[in-house]
Amino acid sequence: MATTPPTMRRTWYLPYFSFVHPAKPQKVRIVFDAAICIGETSLNDHLLPGPDLLQSLPGVLMRFHQHEIAVTTDVQEMFLGKGMNSDDREVLRFL
Repeated sequence: MATTPPTMRRTWYLPYFSFVHPAKPQKVRIVFDAAICIGETSLNDHLLPGPDLLQSLPGVLMRFHQHEIAVTTDVQEMFLGKGMNSDDREVLRFL
């Protein structure tokens, strides 16, 4: 199987910026923004919309009351460690 030359691959460097919350000046959050236009296009212009995978709030609240014990978690720190499809790595680069 022949590999595609590096100059022919689709590549994109995902723009990002830092955000500091006024109430937490010691904590800097990295925000990746696929809507920023580089030239005339953004990464969002080339992505296919998928199904809405978010749960409805009324459904979440109803299930929350089904059991005697509820468990919650803060998943804020997990997002940079989330895996991605190897075919998509070239368009999700960042410096």
